[in-house]
Amino acid sequence: MGLIQIGYGKIGIFDEKRSRTIWEVSGTVVFNGTCNIGHGSKISVASTGSLSFGEDFFITAETSIVAQLNIEFGKNCLISWDTLIMDSDLHKIKNEHGLEINAPQPVLIGDDVWIGCRCLVLKGAKIPNNSIIGASSLVSKALEKENALYAGSPCKLIKENVSWER
Repeated sequence: MGLIQIGYGKIGIFDEKRSRTIWEVSGTVVFNGTCNIGHGSKISVASTGSLSFGEDFFITAETSIVAQLNIEFGKNCLISWDTLIMDSDLHKIKNEHGLEINAPQPVLIGDDVWIGCRCLVLKGAKIPNNSIIGASSLVSKALEKENALYAGSPCKLIKENVSWER
């Protein structure tokens, strides 16, 4: 009992009486341990999609996750408020030959990752273990180094050999 909490926590800058949590899932969701999804968060998993939460997973509030293909979180991840994570553009873009050029790509987030507030994590993003993503950063590709701080739009390596605590 209590392994999965949806709509938990109090964040002073959000109106918990008016902020709605949305759970729209027709695909697969896997919980690998405790999972806490803050109030006002929106989770959408298409019938073709899968979403996997590692053990000791936290979203603070108002974050959106949209899985059309595959999004995976490792253990001990903390996602700060008002972040958007999506593995698809949700609309197809085709070239002059009618071929789709923006297919969905998995989003893979390692163990012990902290993603700061108002970040945007897009298709093809890979965040290595023990990473910190600074507030308002854009992650749209594979990041290389573990134990590192990344920030900016687009996201760049800021500092190596760092760690974080909850």
